[in-house]
Amino acid sequence: MRGFMYEAPSDKIKVIVVCPDQSMKPILLTIKKWHLSNPLAKVCIHHVQDEKCLSSGLQFAREFPDKSILIPIGFKASDVFHSLNNRDLRNLEIIIRPPRSGKQTCSEIDEQPSASLLDDVHMVSVQDILPALRKSLLRIQLKNHVTIRELNSKDDFTQYFSLRYKIWRTMGYLPEKSDCKNIGLELNYSERTAYPVGAFASTGELIGCARLVFSMGIDSRHLPLISELVASKNDAKLTANFEYPRNMTHPFDVLDSLKGFRAFFSGLVKDNIRYAEVSRVIVSPEFRGNGLGEVLVDSLLTLARRYKLGLLFLACNENLHLFYERCGFRVLPGLNCDNFAGVNAPAIAMTLDLRTNKQLNLN
Repeated sequence: MRGFMYEAPSDKIKVIVVCPDQSMKPILLTIKKWHLSNPLAKVCIHHVQDEKCLSSGLQFAREFPDKSILIPIGFKASDVFHSLNNRDLRNLEIIIRPPRSGKQTCSEIDEQPSASLLDDVHMVSVQDILPALRKSLLRIQLKNHVTIRELNSKDDFTQYFSLRYKIWRTMGYLPEKSDCKNIGLELNYSERTAYPVGAFASTGELIGCARLVFSMGIDSRHLPLISELVASKNDAKLTANFEYPRNMTHPFDVLDSLKGFRAFFSGLVKDNIRYAEVSRVIVSPEFRGNGLGEVLVDSLLTLARRYKLGLLFLACNENLHLFYERCGFRVLPGLNCDNFAGVNAPAIAMTLDLRTNKQLNLN
């Protein structure tokens, strides 16, 4: 095995770059420059370029299955796939940069890498390696400390609504008429069609959450559990918040304060697109700054694909657009407002078309 290696402690993540083609060396140099400009990134880089570089790189990665990222440069995804066994697919982080020459099919390129903790396989084929490398690093750094899963018990939902209340109240998002200050829970009628995911610390504490909200008529399987929880609290405001408003025009009419949203939503219905809203993306303050919010959203996208959704949309503070863009969302031009849901802050709408958001397909 020849090449360079950055000296680093053994607990650092090993980025194993397989690059036998000299013409692809600029990509290797890009990774090197990224590493030098990110001194806090806990990685060391190995370059493999011997005669059997792919098998050598795989052998090296297998020695550190929980702390390595394999980057084959100049290989087709199908060729890499056929070199793997089932354990590799479950355990290894693999980022493939296909060759420059030759026409690449859609199945060879995954345009949107993911840091999801709900995906079974962590292999992508991309033109731009650095965003995918960032996603893999996030997943490796968090997967042994955080579990992301759907909520499934009364305790899960109590923690979920409590965390939402804590954050929403701190941010001033709760109007007096719906503030359940006596019980410290925040929920609304959207829970009836929502599918939330939670990020749980090793202690079992819920430290983050996000949800998909479907249209009316697609009741959540959690509805009986949430209804029981609401009834047990015997709180008039909580009960009222959980009921559908009498003057609803459509299930997402709170987003009508965004100019142009009603026309956008009507188009989804007319075109018979399976859609859902992404909302209540929250991370507990003491656990922020390590990428957990991004991992949560990416994990929610995995759930959306399992439900075979075609398009997602959301409303957010305009300052958050870069965060959601890293997860593949794009700003909807013209859909904005200065005051959203009673909050005096500029808001925008964003969308992600899962029908064009490619996933690696080697079948």
